[in-house]
Amino acid sequence: MAISQGDALWDWIAANSPEVEPNLRPTYLPSNLTKVTVGILGQQRGCVLFRMEYSDSAGAAKLVVGGGPWYNLPLPQSDTVSEEAEVRGNVAVYELYHAAEPLGLAFLTWHEPGRWGRPGDNWHRDYVEYLISAEGFPKEELLKVANGLQPAAQ
Repeated sequence: MAISQGDALWDWIAANSPEVEPNLRPTYLPSNLTKVTVGILGQQRGCVLFRMEYSDSAGAAKLVVGGGPWYNLPLPQSDTVSEEAEVRGNVAVYELYHAAEPLGLAFLTWHEPGRWGRPGDNWHRDYVEYLISAEGFPKEELLKVANGLQPAAQ
């Protein structure tokens, strides 16, 4: 679907995930992204998770913005670069899966202060786990996307 439909999908996610606050959506995306290829709102371990996947017209560059428990990330390899970064005033972890591929698979994760789940739920947290994963972008672009995230209207 065209990238112009992304805002409507973020609105839908925000309206259907009252257990999550803040529900952050991008205000900046790299200019070569033209499609929203996936929008997910679901449950895992009793809690909400959501993600939007953007791609270029060739499918070579991909960027995912999501919130929730992302436990299925690939395990670091011997040449994985892992370093701290700052996102929206929070400590984040940036991982480049293979050091020799600066535009290869990369992840940026952090805990955004807020609320995930309902108070009293077994899975309630005072933060929301956020993830940006990408292929085809340098670290600086991931940080620019992350630092441009703003709360969606709920």
